[in-house]
Amino acid sequence: MTPHFSIEELTITQHRKIDNTPDERALRNLEVLANKMEEVRQILDGKPILISSAFRCLALNRDVGSKDNSAHTMGLACDFTCPKFGNVDEVFQALQHSRLEFDQLIIEKIGGKHWIHLGLREDKTQWRRQCFAING
Repeated sequence: MTPHFSIEELTITQHRKIDNTPDERALRNLEVLANKMEEVRQILDGKPILISSAFRCLALNRDVGSKDNSAHTMGLACDFTCPKFGNVDEVFQALQHSRLEFDQLIIEKIGGKHWIHLGLREDKTQWRRQCFAING
């Protein structure tokens, strides 16, 4: 899709029993997401980004316990880390204080795992640029 983000990377899942093939709408959104992640990579000094989850079909999204209206189901969200840049707190701060446009930037610390969630919206004029943390 872009120089650093492939469709395989944006749709990979460990839940092999579920077909996570995106539809046409999700594919269009994934292209937008991949380009946004290229911007993220630039902000993070070109360091490699490790994606743990991006597109999730509705069945997969339900299987992992997420809400049906998650941006992941539309190909508009990415969960990631960038260890060569820093820990999730440092990545969060760098993105929060950048000029990056987004709907939501969430630092998630759940069950001993930590990652950044970047969420977009199809209507770019409605991006809220919300920043917050989820701990659990």
